[in-house]
Amino acid sequence: MRKPMLMVICALLPHVAQASVGKVYDPYVNAYESEIEYRAIYDDGESADSRKSLKQVLGFATGVMEGVAIEVSTSHYEITDGANELRSAEVEVFWQLTEQGEYDSDWGTSFSLERNKVTNYWEASSKILMAHDFETTSLIFNAGINYSWGSGVDNEFEGEFRGAYLWRYSPEFAPSIEFHTSESLTSIGPVIGGKYRVAAGKALLWRTGVMFGIDTYTPNNIVKFELEYEF
Repeated sequence: MRKPMLMVICALLPHVAQASVGKVYDPYVNAYESEIEYRAIYDDGESADSRKSLKQVLGFATGVMEGVAIEVSTSHYEITDGANELRSAEVEVFWQLTEQGEYDSDWGTSFSLERNKVTNYWEASSKILMAHDFETTSLIFNAGINYSWGSGVDNEFEGEFRGAYLWRYSPEFAPSIEFHTSESLTSIGPVIGGKYRVAAGKALLWRTGVMFGIDTYTPNNIVKFELEYEF
């Protein structure tokens, strides 16, 4: 199974295109577990546009059957001297393809549909999710391809790649290095986070870090924050 998956990933990477810093997903789905999620991404602008922006995402996900979960979310944007608006809504389906530890790497996939109300377009996306454990570290990556259509955009395919190399020091503390790239964005930076059990069957997860732009199209500094409550 690994060989076909790797062929698909290699086919996707040359088509990497416009995307943004977001969440790096692992391929695991817990049956009938639900979560409330909040994410924030702040940047201080780039050389061609110095305006600062803040994107906030609020979502709810739940496992609907063994290995399958559905998430619904909304996104709100604030731009200095610009827009302050609820811009999009998204539905995403996650599917865990392999059992954890069944192969050298664990695999999953996701499919999503997003509606952007401001610029009047739709976007359908699919991603391949992979996690590979070493002795005390893990490599996680997401390779995706998106198709956008509508009156506000050109109908086109776009791609993206996100990855994280994570040190599993303890459940409560797991630092990592993340890398995000697309046609209009390339960034890398340190991220820290962990998972705390607050009660039986309930946990709080957090991750935060600073991403640094390494091309002229990417904001110089991007701060990301993720908070999840599982129950």
